[in-house]
Amino acid sequence: MSPTAKQIFGQQDVVFKGNIDKWVQFANATRLKLLVRIAGVDEAYAKPLIQETLGRQLPATDLTFPIWFDTDQKNGGGFWMRGLYENTYASFIPSIILKRLNYGNTTYEPGIDDPRLPVIAMPTKFNDYRHITYNIDEQTPIYDGGDRYYPYADNLPESFAQNAFSLYNFATFTRNDKMPVYMFSLAELDLLLAEIALKDLGNTGKAAEEHIKDAVIHSTDFYYALNQSSGFKDDPDAQGAAAPLYPAKPSANEIAQWGDVVKAKFTLAASVEDKMEILMQQKFIHLNILHPYELWAELRRTGHPKLEPFTWRGSVWTPFPERVRYPSDETRTNASNLSKVSGENNMTSKIFWVPANRNPDLYWNDYNYE
Repeated sequence: MSPTAKQIFGQQDVVFKGNIDKWVQFANATRLKLLVRIAGVDEAYAKPLIQETLGRQLPATDLTFPIWFDTDQKNGGGFWMRGLYENTYASFIPSIILKRLNYGNTTYEPGIDDPRLPVIAMPTKFNDYRHITYNIDEQTPIYDGGDRYYPYADNLPESFAQNAFSLYNFATFTRNDKMPVYMFSLAELDLLLAEIALKDLGNTGKAAEEHIKDAVIHSTDFYYALNQSSGFKDDPDAQGAAAPLYPAKPSANEIAQWGDVVKAKFTLAASVEDKMEILMQQKFIHLNILHPYELWAELRRTGHPKLEPFTWRGSVWTPFPERVRYPSDETRTNASNLSKVSGENNMTSKIFWVPANRNPDLYWNDYNYE
């Protein structure tokens, strides 16, 4: 590019402010992600391209960019966290996330438990962390017995006083007026590299379990930076109650210790599928509500992590949408091509990149999983 072109690009590039290296890193990381995805159905094609991409420039930092204005979900401001604010009941953290964060423990002990827990989740009125199960029959008596909840994100004292289950951290997510746009992150790259090493799709220079530990460390750094950048600490409605939402970041040694815990679980897992379960648990923790479409793609591709059944009035449901139907106007604007795939225009036909031998056990047989 000419000096003039670089100057113009720098002025018009709202994402990376003209930093070509970061765009190259993002492009290569995206390419690597798509190659890993296609490797499940055509390894011979993908494997040499994966190795080639590993030799290219990949992200050296988390790739995000700040919105040029502060968002205000409470007063009708835009951006995706508004969905959390307005659909408040969806803000209680499900078991699929919280049980993986702390392997089932409700208390948080710095230096022992997952250091991401207090920046992703809010404590309950019991000063611990409790998850929402999809076993409605089991959960209903809790509130019928007298517990109540305050699911809204507009009164912290009431949330802390009433809630028996953990909401997503208001400061990190729901009321974070400085939430950046997520592009890619070091932890997501680490998890891709772990899968490449695990399945021998390329030479990453490290064992898969080392990449898993790196992912835990980088994910922790990511979430504490996100939490501490929030402007919610200045919210007048907080009434001095926001302090629990801004925990002190544990030491590097404490973070690495938790990385070793996850690394050990991964190393001891007996099979590739067992290891993929742990790997994808970490991907769900890291991306959780930041990147839901990516998680759906990865879940469809790998069958991991296992999901929780939905139980209501004695009926156990295990639905799993493989795809969405084509828009209705395709019959008018693209009828010829639509007719060629009409047999797949449903919610159960697998996408072309889903392996035939994908893990078939998509749900736990009970609610007592680790």
